[in-house]
Amino acid sequence: WYQRRVRVPPPATNIVFPVHHFFEMPQLKAVLRDIEPDVQALLGPTNVVIASKKGRSIGNRVLRNSAICRTPSEDRSNWVQKCNAPRCLTCKHMCRAGEEFIVNDLKLTVPSRFDCKTRNCIYIAQCKLCKNIEEESYQIIFEDTYFGQTMQKFHQRVNGHRSCFNYEDRNKSALSMHAFEHHGYSFSMNNYKFAILKECNPRSLNREEFRFIEKYRTNCLGLNRCKVER
Repeated sequence: WYQRRVRVPPPATNIVFPVHHFFEMPQLKAVLRDIEPDVQALLGPTNVVIASKKGRSIGNRVLRNSAICRTPSEDRSNWVQKCNAPRCLTCKHMCRAGEEFIVNDLKLTVPSRFDCKTRNCIYIAQCKLCKNIEEESYQIIFEDTYFGQTMQKFHQRVNGHRSCFNYEDRNKSALSMHAFEHHGYSFSMNNYKFAILKECNPRSLNREEFRFIEKYRTNCLGLNRCKVER
């Protein structure tokens, strides 16, 4: 018995030509195929490879910054923070751009660049039934405002609040707790209006939410002081 030696041909060497994509690329490949035998005769087993880099697509060329792309004639004064999806239950609660919230005598203006599909955001919810009631020489100010955060799409977070508007789960959301305690005759999500205030990095959500709560004092005079069940 003896071991037969089989001569293994050396591996082929790749010669790579990096080129930018152009319309005559098929003709170039045909020329390289024609001269491939000559290249292998000179250099041995060799593969000629073309690495082409295509130019930017139209989508990459279009500016995606809405503030830059917006034409001067486009009017955003009537912009509403809606996604306008056919079955979205949140759109009817969203506010118009430029609308003002009054939170403990401080004004807060609704921005225009967000909608129900926005993720990683800080939002505000305010009860529409609570208003300042004048009684003789003083005012009763209802605690009607809530600041929250979410990493989900905003409409999914609102659906979470909506799911608590029943007797068993009413203490799992500050909104349902307030509606049940103060407006039991109208225990519904329709009491509230919502707006997205800021989009931020997920790691910054806690800090940004705390800033809004502290600035507008909703942890003392607002729904952020409510202790909800987990």
